[in-house]
Amino acid sequence: MCQSPAFIFILAISEIGASFEINLHLNLGMHNVMDSTKCAKVLRALGDDTRLKILDFLFSGEYSVSDISEGVGVEYSQVSHHLSVLRNAGLVSDSKDGKFVMYKLHPVFYDENSDRKNVLDFECCSIEFNNKGIYKR
Repeated sequence: MCQSPAFIFILAISEIGASFEINLHLNLGMHNVMDSTKCAKVLRALGDDTRLKILDFLFSGEYSVSDISEGVGVEYSQVSHHLSVLRNAGLVSDSKDGKFVMYKLHPVFYDENSDRKNVLDFECCSIEFNNKGIYKR
């Protein structure tokens, strides 16, 4: 990943009594590992505030749909739908744990051992989540 991005966009989503912020770092002109079709699919999946909340919540670990629903304060059916979009875009992975399906950030984009704990790195761009404490973790 390029250490000095060409542009930085900051998106702030206001919640009642709290705020949610992400920084999008675009590495323009860099050799992209991800092809343009995959990149467009990933960026479309990121274009929803509920999906951003789910991704931000998943930085703290692997969870079931019920856990995520409770943690981000969104109905179970909506969380399930958004997780399907995120999984189809390759942003989250899932595994069975008994009768539960557990979701986590996909290791291709998230390195839990990195010094940058709240960053998804797509090579062409990276997104840093700056949670202001709005989720139950």
